Amino acid sequence: VSFVSDVRREAYTGAGQWDLTLDGTLVFAMGRNAEIGRLVEATPDGRVVPLNAGEAAHLRFEPSPDETRLATVVEAVQGHELRLYDLRTGTSEVIDEGFFIGYPAWSPDGRSLVYTRKLASDDGFTLVRRELGRMSEPIALLTSGDGYDYHQPSSYLSADSLLLGVTAGGGPALLIDPRTAPPRVDTLPINPYFVAISPDRRWIAWSPQGADRTILQTWPDLDRRYAVSNEGGEGRWLADGRLVFYGVFGEDGSQTESTGGRPFYTVEMNPDGQGPPSAPEILLSDPRWSDTPGWSHTPSPDGGLVYLQSSDETRIHYLRVIPGWVEEMKLAVEEANR
Repeated sequence: VSFVSDVRREAYTGAGQWDLTLDGTLVFAMGRNAEIGRLVEATPDGRVVPLNAGEAAHLRFEPSPDETRLATVVEAVQGHELRLYDLRTGTSEVIDEGFFIGYPAWSPDGRSLVYTRKLASDDGFTLVRRELGRMSEPIALLTSGDGYDYHQPSSYLSADSLLLGVTAGGGPALLIDPRTAPPRVDTLPINPYFVAISPDRRWIAWSPQGADRTILQTWPDLDRRYAVSNEGGEGRWLADGRLVFYGVFGEDGSQTESTGGRPFYTVEMNPDGQGPPSAPEILLSDPRWSDTPGWSHTPSPDGGLVYLQSSDETRIHYLRVIPGWVEEMKLAVEEANR
């Protein structure tokens, strides 16, 4: 039974903007569902350009190495869909679906995707590799039954080395060879949710589980460690070698988690690879930026930054009040059950 339409909702991880009083009065903000939006690219020259991928509840996304395609996980009616968009034509095909599909990482040659999936709610997680252009079932690499918790792909170091972060349980980050099943697995002495290695392979940036902060260490020795930010996370590497991450607070110092107006910052690496990075500088701040589960932004091969942009409705000016709504709801349910 549908009771009330047009209840405002923020980003995917946020709640609907409504509440109930003790006497059963419903109070809510009218508006659109902000988790449904369009994918855009903030280009190096300062423009924000929509990608040819259509509006949807995009959860996790990454453009192909040649930037002609886009892999995106979309919230669908029956679960998650992994869609492959042709960015030149805007057409798409669903190449996998299930209860949960994790972040899709492209192989350097653009011929395959690695991602985690869970086909049903009571299934375990499986890390798989799907060869594009083939209709066969994807190849299982790691499973929960092997003793591995759910790991999310981060980035390829080379064709035989894919970096994985941990999503729960406090386990280590992994380096695996995704070309073989079972893969060769190496563990790292860190337990990050978000982790990424710089294009020149001299630095690794990571965020501890449950913390909005970014740590930088030398790679591969991990000898030196710097705190890049204690108020921001999801550090990733732009094509020019700068580290980009989002801030928890807005430019005016206000908390921005509910509005989605977080700024993105960049830091420059020390040229000699020895000392700490530069002070953070603002790259962009978009009040329509929408948080998504997992990585909420991804670098594009041409030096830009891809993220989900919600609708242009960023302000709510009044609340709607319905007295006695709880009693009306109970009566409606009773009527529907007759």
